[in-house]
Amino acid sequence: MSSLRLISFYLGLLCFLPTVAQTNIDSLRNEINSGSDTNKLEIYYTLFWEFLYKDPTEAALLADSVFAIAKQMDYPTGEGMAHDAYMNIAILKADFESAKHHTRAQRAINLSIGNKFTNSAYHQSLGQIYYYQAEFDSAAYHFEKASEVYLALNYLDFHANMQVNVGSIYQQIGRLDVALTYFIDAEELLVNEFKDENVRFSVANNIAIILIELGRYEESTVYLQKAEEIANTLDAEVFKGLVNTSYGNYHLAMGNDSTALDYYSKSSAIHVAQGLPNGLNNFGISNVYFHRNEPVEGQKFLDLALNEAREFSNDDLVIDVLIKRSELFWVSSDIRAIDDLLEAESLLKTIGDWSNRMLYVYDKLALYSVDFNQNELVKKYLLRQRSLADSLYEAQVDVKVLDLEKKYQHQAQELRITSLEKEQLKSQNRYVVILLASGVLLLIILLLVFYTKQRVKNLRINEEVLQVNLDKQVLKNELDLQKSKNLALLNLQHKQDNQNLLSKVKEEGKDSKLLKNVYSSAKLQSLSTGKWEEYIHVFSETHPRFKTKLKMEYPMLSPSDIKVCVLIKSEMSIKSIAQLLNISERGVYTSRYRIKKKINLDKDTSLETWLLGID
Repeated sequence: MSSLRLISFYLGLLCFLPTVAQTNIDSLRNEINSGSDTNKLEIYYTLFWEFLYKDPTEAALLADSVFAIAKQMDYPTGEGMAHDAYMNIAILKADFESAKHHTRAQRAINLSIGNKFTNSAYHQSLGQIYYYQAEFDSAAYHFEKASEVYLALNYLDFHANMQVNVGSIYQQIGRLDVALTYFIDAEELLVNEFKDENVRFSVANNIAIILIELGRYEESTVYLQKAEEIANTLDAEVFKGLVNTSYGNYHLAMGNDSTALDYYSKSSAIHVAQGLPNGLNNFGISNVYFHRNEPVEGQKFLDLALNEAREFSNDDLVIDVLIKRSELFWVSSDIRAIDDLLEAESLLKTIGDWSNRMLYVYDKLALYSVDFNQNELVKKYLLRQRSLADSLYEAQVDVKVLDLEKKYQHQAQELRITSLEKEQLKSQNRYVVILLASGVLLLIILLLVFYTKQRVKNLRINEEVLQVNLDKQVLKNELDLQKSKNLALLNLQHKQDNQNLLSKVKEEGKDSKLLKNVYSSAKLQSLSTGKWEEYIHVFSETHPRFKTKLKMEYPMLSPSDIKVCVLIKSEMSIKSIAQLLNISERGVYTSRYRIKKKINLDKDTSLETWLLGID
């Protein structure tokens, strides 16, 4: 499994905290006794934010001072500031009910004074609370509501920040397609309306990360370059480190191990110098060494990544490392492979990630349970895999519907703006009588236009809904075919495992220690002696013209080359291909290089991308 989920772990969600400039704390304290009570209150509130994470006890005393002065002045706005401070203290203590109480109190105060940000602040605070409670669906809902209020008030910068928050949540729980729509919408607003380069960097970097994981490598380079330009403009070492990590992910996915290692090493040096967590880079470096078939170095950096991920409670990285480690345990027939996958499953449930990673975990749990003769677990995880696959299919349809809704909302907004501009222009150059006559005529025309456009819009909606339904059926057919293919492969492997195992046992005897060795040998043997004809029959059902087209257009490819192309087309990992062909992983890379040379494929073009483009 490709572990590229490198969410901006160090940046966290944006816009939770007000932007507080670095202040001279001693100078602020000296100003407390001068000026008005309102000035004192604002100084205490500023100092509160300075101490909230440095010294929570001092921050709590400062919040009490804000509340006391506000009460003495009978100043509702100040009381609202105090409740906001108390809410953040409660979040730090994980006292979420108290945090909600202070949020409701702040809302009541804002309603009483007619604050136009009442609803947006309320939903934004609830979104923050639910996020730290790990109730991500509720957090996304409230950030979305805050976003709508800011948009209605035409505060596009705050609206963009809420869109970033929602995108970050969906990215964290593995719904990458949904996250991408929010980030791209926010990126357009940030470029045109809001010049906060820190936020723009985070958005560009996150979009690049998602595109890499989705396999859209060419698009990802556009956003990698944007993130790099912003990091260089700000001359921010933290941002430079993050973008170097993202470049490392890109080159790792493209198979450029040396380049990936250079980027990970640069980022690692920055993170160590800045005293930042370095688990993501250690994990990337471990993958490079494993690709190079250097397991000792790979294991060393994998252990470093896991220890640091646990230390900083980076559950997302812990999951990826556990999945990688389970693959290594499985190769050596170590039962700990299942233990790691079970821990990964538990963490995925904790963070609410029911995406393809959970599907992968269920698939491997079923497969490993077969190898370790745990038949009840096989049945259990195959059922879970089937249920989750159906849910993911429904989620894909929901994403398409969401895109359609956003598209129509955008068109409706443009139509309203255009209509208002036309009416304003006409009202400036007409006499009252002409205006009344024109108004009647305009009303008739608008009704006709509206009626016509509504009919056209309804027809277009019906067409697109029909297309969504067609896409839904196509996705279902593809899913059914993929399930049949996986089942055929699993049955073939299991059947061959048993045949080889029985043959060895009969030949060598029934000594228990020897039996274990024979079983291990038979299991590895089964990976390379499967019935190729049976597999190619299943493959041809999905890609009927693939082999024929390769043989006709590239006659220089040998049967072995064709076999490697078929396995790459099937989206098998390098490790799986090596095991199936009974060669080393380096041998697979050599075969890929030989194939690219035979077909004169440009070195910058990925063989996987080229093969996936062939019908």
